[in-house]
Amino acid sequence: MTRITLLFFLFGPIFLYSGKGSADNEVTFEAIISNLNKKALINPLIPINIQKLELLEEIDSLFVADSSLSFNNGIPRYKYPGRAMLLSAILPGLGELYAGSPLKAFLFAGMEAGAWYFWKRTRDNMTTKESEYKRFADEHWDFGRWVTHYYDYYNMRNNPINSMNLYQLYSQETNGIPTMFGSYNSNFEQIIEWNDINNDGIQDDSEIIEWNYTHINDGSHSIAFWDPRYQEFKTFPKNTPPSAESNGYFYCDDFNTASFDCNKFVLDESFNAELDNFIVQKNLHFYENIGKYNQFFMGWDDALFSTENFDVESETVNIGTDIENYIVTALSIDLTEPWNPDTSTIILTNDFSYDKKSGELTINSEINSDLERFQVTFTKASIFDNDGYLVPKSPNKWIYRDLRDEYNQLGKLAGYAMTTVMFNHVISMIDAVITSNLYNRKHNSIKNISIEPILDTDAKLGVGGIKFNFRF
Repeated sequence: MTRITLLFFLFGPIFLYSGKGSADNEVTFEAIISNLNKKALINPLIPINIQKLELLEEIDSLFVADSSLSFNNGIPRYKYPGRAMLLSAILPGLGELYAGSPLKAFLFAGMEAGAWYFWKRTRDNMTTKESEYKRFADEHWDFGRWVTHYYDYYNMRNNPINSMNLYQLYSQETNGIPTMFGSYNSNFEQIIEWNDINNDGIQDDSEIIEWNYTHINDGSHSIAFWDPRYQEFKTFPKNTPPSAESNGYFYCDDFNTASFDCNKFVLDESFNAELDNFIVQKNLHFYENIGKYNQFFMGWDDALFSTENFDVESETVNIGTDIENYIVTALSIDLTEPWNPDTSTIILTNDFSYDKKSGELTINSEINSDLERFQVTFTKASIFDNDGYLVPKSPNKWIYRDLRDEYNQLGKLAGYAMTTVMFNHVISMIDAVITSNLYNRKHNSIKNISIEPILDTDAKLGVGGIKFNFRF
């Protein structure tokens, strides 16, 4: 209860009275005088210091009157801003309800309930989407396929398939001396790309680009797997390129002793023999890596290329829908010297047209009848130029990326819901303080008045006057 201390300071003889109001809560001057006479406090002499202290003690014990007896009858309860803020910190709206604003309480509580409901629904959708993209990856990406075919575009760099330029996805343009693992001299033969800018059929140095292939374990990203040969989880050894000697997983099958380059990389025999027993550690990094980084692309089931023989007399051949790159070739055999026939591969891609929807490859010009062994090599893989960064693209990988993007978007929405909850708490706490103060100003203005003595050690009674406060 609020207590009000009254101190009357008069010049000349000092009259000091303390006590509670009468039964009808009225304090009169006559009652003050009567009580002072009874207590024999009127003294023409100035009290000594001990008497001063005794009188000051009576200020605390007798001069404090219960405000409810004098001022607070019928006035609504005081609303403490700190209590309102604490209630809103626990649950937005409680502080407003305590401060006498049920409408605001409903709004803040509704916002809180809505944000939590949205968060729960979004988290449930995230769980469903996570299961969906993981299931899709498990069905369409394979560890054995990845390691078996990673070096395909390097090993076949001198074949017609090289014209698809897909080797660029696993290579870097050579700048100075080609390296691997950051510091070692590369053991790859550089892949030559010629862009005949001048259209003169002559290779100028300015038209030549050299591409340096990248090893499967050259980079900061890796996949952990259970190696049954060692009975433990491992990753491909860092800074250990395959060479004429195996690094335990790959080795060079055709080493060029003159250039110290490897012409062909293959699987280590023991690795290949146990490949079906390897188990990939499918954690967060695995599901991120296979959809994000180029080096893992060959694990997708539609990233590989296929080769089919066909009869040119049929005029059409169906190679499937959504093919992005294809090459048609045939053999030209020169029998001028029958004992030593000259065989060369002729590219006929421009003599054919392809329909992505029907999947049919059709002859659109006359074909030399002397050509033999017609083949078409095709793939759904293509190069996506992401502002200068080349990204391997295939239908299944792109579906997977979309699923992952949807999952990440749901994660952002869940984060927004949590941000809404946080701000709802903070705003409700601030509003609860404001609302309680407004309530007190409207209903409890009398409580903003206080009267207290001014203590003065130099004064005879230790009291130098009265301080009157009004808070608004």
